[in-house]
Amino acid sequence: GIPIGKVHKLDGGEDGLFKSGKVMLDPDLSQAREVTILVPR
Repeated sequence: GIPIGKVHKLDGGEDGLFKSGKVMLDPDLSQAREVTILVPR
């Protein structure tokens, strides 16, 4: 994968699939509006 930043806090969603949190993005990616991260089980 390509590292794009660091997750500082991650909270689980009610359905167990989606999560939300605070992410520090690489400054070169500051124009991103939305990202999706898939984590294999």
